[in-house]
Amino acid sequence: MSNLIALRDRVVSNFRNFEALREDVDPAWLATLRREAIERFAEAGFPTRKREDWKYTPVDPIARALAETAARRSRIFASRRFAKAVDISTMSHFLVFVDGSFAPDLSSPGALPDGAVVDAIMIAESDNVATCLHDIESGAPVTVMLGRDTQRVTAADPIPRGHKLAVRDIAEGESVMKYGEIIGKASANIVPGNHVHTHNVVD
Repeated sequence: MSNLIALRDRVVSNFRNFEALREDVDPAWLATLRREAIERFAEAGFPTRKREDWKYTPVDPIARALAETAARRSRIFASRRFAKAVDISTMSHFLVFVDGSFAPDLSSPGALPDGAVVDAIMIAESDNVATCLHDIESGAPVTVMLGRDTQRVTAADPIPRGHKLAVRDIAEGESVMKYGEIIGKASANIVPGNHVHTHNVVD
């Protein structure tokens, strides 16, 4: 029961964030309907098995999925508002990621010389992995961008779009750095070009 209350509170909190981002976008009647609906939900919460019609239905997975969806939508709208607010006139490249996935409709890659491509990006010099902007085939040369600088890495594994590519050696037990933050520890030795994911990273 306490878990459902916490999940209800998460949904309500994420709605408040969503509402603030949409206040100058949606018509007043729609905002009012949303607000009335979330107020009813905040009061009633998720159904429990004490209710006859939910007696045989596990509610926790539904509640978690709804809370995660609400949180993701808030992040998407926040990213869109940020992308529209930034003055990109002085930037060579402006790339937006939402939850680690490249958002081409929010990005302005800018003009690249003929034949030039960017396959993956790093955000901080401390990063030892890069985020791939598209699916990478094993053996393919990968151009990694950090600011205005680029480096070339050969993919040792196939890597899906949005996943991580090692750009330098990462010893077993060493921190995996992405966007300047520690996202886990290497569970095995990782070499440049490896696919870095749950099979070789632990929390």
